[in-house]
Amino acid sequence: MSAQGKYHKSSPILTDKLISNEKRAVYLGWSLVTIGFGGFLLWSALAPLDKVVPVSGNVIVAGNHKTIQHQYGGIIEQLSVNNGEKVQAGQILLTLNTVEVHAEYNIKLKQYHANC
Repeated sequence: MSAQGKYHKSSPILTDKLISNEKRAVYLGWSLVTIGFGGFLLWSALAPLDKVVPVSGNVIVAGNHKTIQHQYGGIIEQLSVNNGEKVQAGQILLTLNTVEVHAEYNIKLKQYHANC
């Protein structure tokens, strides 16, 4: 009888060996994970933190800053608030130069009267 005929696929001896090898591999894998995690926890609990860098700083919440833009652009004539200053709802933040607006208004007004 040949060696291949001795251990057929449905042989209980071969199946038992495969299950035994699989259980051993799973046990070994979980043992390594547990030892590694336990070693990390032990190191984190016992490792000295002897170096500290003292720093000072300010924390600014990004939600408190609002970007403001004029719809059409223009030249700022007067800035009524400073950077970082708290403002109230409805407070005037800046005043735009009105020279260009008045000039364009007068041109449109003359065009309107010319077409009427």
